[in-house]
Amino acid sequence: MNLKSTSIIFISLLLILSTSCSIFQKKNTPEYVSKQFLTNFQKLNFEEASKYGTENTKMMIAFFKNIIGMMPADKRDSLQIPKADVEIKKCYIFDNAAKCAYIANDKLDTLDLLKVDGKWLVDLKKENKNSQN
Repeated sequence: MNLKSTSIIFISLLLILSTSCSIFQKKNTPEYVSKQFLTNFQKLNFEEASKYGTENTKMMIAFFKNIIGMMPADKRDSLQIPKADVEIKKCYIFDNAAKCAYIANDKLDTLDLLKVDGKWLVDLKKENKNSQN
């Protein structure tokens, strides 16, 4: 193998590695994770939504899944989930935490995320938004 073909192989490998790293980076953003989580949750695709959540979020998703599982089969099969286009407006990052503002069903809301082992994950909390504490 001559120097020219070795150089071409090296440059090709370098391009492949840099491309794959940038793809991972784009998928590991608060915006991407929020969009994937909300879209899958809205479609009741709980297994896929769980991939984008912290352990706490996974427990809450399991709770929702169990509630739906307790419904009579005919009611469960006829569940009409309104289609909502989720639009991520802005994400604010604070070290290993983020808060993303989004619009779904013409309503503005926020979603909390944590960076766990280098990955952004949705962190749902059981809380009363109307509480004044």
